[in-house]
Amino acid sequence: MKLRVVPEARAMKLGAVRGHAAIVIDTLRATTSIAYAVAGGAKVEPVRSLAEARRRRQTGVFLVGERGGKPVRGFHFGNSPIALAAAALSGKRLVLTTTNGTGAIARCEGAKALYAGALVNARAVAAAIAKESFAELFLVCAGRTSGVALEDLLGAGAILDALLGKGAELRTLSDGARLSLELFRRERARLPAFLGECESGRNLTRLGSGDDVALCSQLDVLRVAPRLRRGQFVDG
Repeated sequence: MKLRVVPEARAMKLGAVRGHAAIVIDTLRATTSIAYAVAGGAKVEPVRSLAEARRRRQTGVFLVGERGGKPVRGFHFGNSPIALAAAALSGKRLVLTTTNGTGAIARCEGAKALYAGALVNARAVAAAIAKESFAELFLVCAGRTSGVALEDLLGAGAILDALLGKGAELRTLSDGARLSLELFRRERARLPAFLGECESGRNLTRLGSGDDVALCSQLDVLRVAPRLRRGQFVDG
């Protein structure tokens, strides 16, 4: 299996992952939020726009999202994994829209399999991938509106490290994947500090979401591997 990292989803051609497996990584915070929501028993439907999310408002549906790191007025939740972890979500349907993460998911249209990965569930996602047979796996980093996000490259590196522990070979990594792996291995001992130092981490802390940054820095605390099925992320 060839392992490739896309440093920034916006730079990826539409259809690039068609027919292949992909993992979208938005460490701060969309894919971490998806992982916590799915761990809580919810199904998560990602949509690109606020208008799409509002069109899906109905009884029993929770709207979740942010723009510029801030909660959206009228939504049930912001894009906060801490809030989602504390909520009673079993059997609920969540509609999620975020500044970068859900757009990255949309760019993976046509993927043979699409997972949501982050530091919190890196090993679980790697285990799910290792059970299947894919010719190529794309780790698609959501990035920031202004460009690459280091925390997403770090999350990709964590998943790659776990895949190597499950039999993947180093020679199958693209150059971008090697860089992500080396970043993770270099910073593994200081994940909370590293995320706090990244642009996104500093911005979220300034907005009062520093606790989310700390939660997103935890490694392998969840055993879920959210996979997109019929437009919704569910476990496996």
